Amino acid sequence: MPSTRFLLSLAVLATLTVGILADEPPLLPRYPELLLMVVVPERIAGAPGDDLATAETELIRHFLAAGYRVVDQAQSAAARDWAFADAVFDEPTGAEARSLAAKHGADLLLIGRASAEDGGSTHGVYTARGRVEVRLLVPQTGDILLSEGVTESGADTTRALAAHKALDEAANRLAPLLIEVVGQATGGPTQDLAATACPELGPPAEGEGLRRPVRVAVVPFEDRSGWRGADWNLREAVSELIAQELMKLGTVEVVDRTNLDDTVSEQALGLSGLVNRRDQPRELGTLTGADVLVVACPYCLAMFEDAVKTQGYEGKMEVKQLIELVRDAV
Repeated sequence: MPSTRFLLSLAVLATLTVGILADEPPLLPRYPELLLMVVVPERIAGAPGDDLATAETELIRHFLAAGYRVVDQAQSAAARDWAFADAVFDEPTGAEARSLAAKHGADLLLIGRASAEDGGSTHGVYTARGRVEVRLLVPQTGDILLSEGVTESGADTTRALAAHKALDEAANRLAPLLIEVVGQATGGPTQDLAATACPELGPPAEGEGLRRPVRVAVVPFEDRSGWRGADWNLREAVSELIAQELMKLGTVEVVDRTNLDDTVSEQALGLSGLVNRRDQPRELGTLTGADVLVVACPYCLAMFEDAVKTQGYEGKMEVKQLIELVRDAV
């Protein structure tokens, strides 16, 4: 039979063990008490980015829309430094992450690096490739909940705007995964409520099954701006930008502009010629192979709608103004 001294020793040992376990770091706070900090410095063409902090701002927008509390950007701006991000990436258990989180009372730290490079230009449209890399950390322990990177492209009328658009797109792709991981770790929301899709050109509704991509032709616009320059072609640039954005939906097949222009050229037709019945023009469906024609002015809208009716394409082809696409996406 164990002695009294032996039993007392076991009791003391058990008490000490419980005390040690109680001193372990607490679990992450649960939603909605959780406070998140997002820091993503940028480099554009190798130089530090401006104050827009495109990727950081976009990620914060998504977290706020999902219902999470986020440290104000004005408070975290001082930490928006590439060397600091490198240090945290290299040593997530280091003092940098802990001290930054403690200073602002953050429970989770999303540290990242965003960079964009020039992709050249065509027809007055500049392109860029942007990459956003992030790590989601528990600063008190250095535990990494997620490490991910995404590369995206962007196009716009200036190099800077194209670079920001590429970073914006990369952040948009990362946001749903980040929100899901944070939600699973803290009992918070896991759905990205900031994600939107065009209701008519977006993915099929539940129960619809797969459907073929919608073929869209962007009709060349008329440039009435009066701006001229050796490198400036607003007529081509606007059409290219719209085509780029439509392709990003993933459910839209854009009729190649070169093929469209070549077909028009082969038929020796201008825009008005496409619906000039005296010349017996080639049918619109054969000419473009499109389900939707995108135009930019009421005159073009009326002209093409008339062609759709007279050539028997009602219900098969739709003519939309650019402003309608914008309205549907808002």
